[in-house]
Amino acid sequence: MKPLRKRYNWSISGQQIALGGRTLIMGVLGLHRDASAGKADPSAVLDQALRLEEDGADLIEVNADPVVAGSQPISADEELRRLVPVLRKLRHNLSVPLSLNTYNAETVSRAIEMGVQIINDVSGLAVDPQLVKVVNESDVGLILTHMRGTPETWKRLPHILDLVGTIGKELESSVARAIGAGIDRRRIVVDPGLELGKRGDENYQILVQLDRLAALGQPLLLSPSRKHFLTGSVRASDAAAVYAAAAASTLAICGGAHILRVHEVSALKQVAAAADHIFDLEP
Repeated sequence: MKPLRKRYNWSISGQQIALGGRTLIMGVLGLHRDASAGKADPSAVLDQALRLEEDGADLIEVNADPVVAGSQPISADEELRRLVPVLRKLRHNLSVPLSLNTYNAETVSRAIEMGVQIINDVSGLAVDPQLVKVVNESDVGLILTHMRGTPETWKRLPHILDLVGTIGKELESSVARAIGAGIDRRRIVVDPGLELGKRGDENYQILVQLDRLAALGQPLLLSPSRKHFLTGSVRASDAAAVYAAAAASTLAICGGAHILRVHEVSALKQVAAAADHIFDLEP
């Protein structure tokens, strides 16, 4: 059975990235902040980024403020304090496009000036209304990620009878908002946001019904690695987490995912290549 994966040309920063011929891998670049300085060592981050490239990452994403249950958002000033030295170091040293995960318009504006080519708004344009305007003034790519509620409210959110249908409608609304602000549809990728306000088996519903989200007519990105729902424990071994992510990645590709956002680039690139071959998705 072949997955329902359409082909697109993703328009970012003056270039076209072909999506749908093979699964692209977005490597996650963690900013491991020094406890005393409160920010990452730019040289160490560059080394990490270059390793992700060597492992086969097609795209790299940096995030200064990971969104996890119970977390409090940081200010744009603090976010930029953490990011600017890193972006200066990465700017002329990477050969693949760089994405930034943020929902602060001020951060986006500065990051675009420093060479970031893709913005991943984890709030799906729900937090900062100025962000869509800043993106529209550039030609960067835009990832709209679905988040239910806020990290402070995730544990109190009620069950939704048709979760995937609701995610689809809300992503469709986010896309419409971006297009209404002047952003070309060809610049937009959507992500259903595994674990972002979804608990336990709700995340499996997303994976199993991903074809419903493919019907939105936008390229799909999934973030299947290091997800607690896959292992049932935050203390799962590294190997167990990778095996679980491999299973979820294969299911995501079968459901129509174009891009996998992962931490374990080398291992999951091999998984994606095998899945692409099995389902006859090679160009």
